[in-house]
Amino acid sequence: LAASVHEAVKTLLPASNFSITLYDSATSMISFPYHVDEQDVDWAPRKLGKGLTSYVIRTGRPLRTTPEIVADLEASGEVLGDGVQSVDWLGVPLRSKQMVTGVIAIQTYGNSPTRITDKHTSIMSVLAPQVSSAIERFFAELEIQKFKLGIDRSESAVFITDTHGEIQYANPAFEKVYGYAQEEAIGKNPRILKSGLISLEQYKYFWDTLLSGGTVSGELTNRRKDGTLIPIAGMNSP
Repeated sequence: LAASVHEAVKTLLPASNFSITLYDSATSMISFPYHVDEQDVDWAPRKLGKGLTSYVIRTGRPLRTTPEIVADLEASGEVLGDGVQSVDWLGVPLRSKQMVTGVIAIQTYGNSPTRITDKHTSIMSVLAPQVSSAIERFFAELEIQKFKLGIDRSESAVFITDTHGEIQYANPAFEKVYGYAQEEAIGKNPRILKSGLISLEQYKYFWDTLLSGGTVSGELTNRRKDGTLIPIAGMNSP
């Protein structure tokens, strides 16, 4: 993902030296999951400090610097020297729900024929929300994958239905517990597990509660594919 973002940015900006910084407000730590740089080699995670990246995170505003601007910021105590001195540096905050969650930055060194200008600041400010959205989607998909992996490895039978009550997913343990292969269960109604020992009123309460956003927990008696009755203690959530 980050490499793709970098390639897209390079078509619009002088971004041979490019980094994505993520900020964890809970720990005040900044990390650099992606960085390509001709000279700077120190990309270890660190506490929010007084470098240029930290300045952007603290202020929540884009910052374009030249050596003269950096000197003024250092003289005022706003920033301290951090990393290799660049000719131009530009950092724009990344936001999620109005909170600063990171920075995208580009910089040039003495061997670059191109200077970073206010025009580049405007372009990167337009790109930043798109980068933030892409990062959010990436992490959301990663969490879903981790969640699914946990369910897949669980020894408890787990199945997921749609709002019509049709099974859309069943984990490997479902087959071990109930005897139905995943392909047999998908598209079926959980009534295939009905033991006949639970009253219609209880089943109605069960589904009404789930469809209204509630959670149902307790012990039920279900029926395996071979007809065996088994007690099941568990929780069902919408």
